[in-house]
Amino acid sequence: MADQNAASPIPTFGRFPALDRVRVPADLRNLSVE
Repeated sequence: MADQNAASPIPTFGRFPALDRVRVPADLRNLSVE
């Protein structure tokens, strides 16, 4: 859980709980959400 503060925070405003937990842009590519 230490990585959350290490990476640039991406405010999803709770609309995307999955993205809210993963605040790393690199991890967002792994979440094929289109």
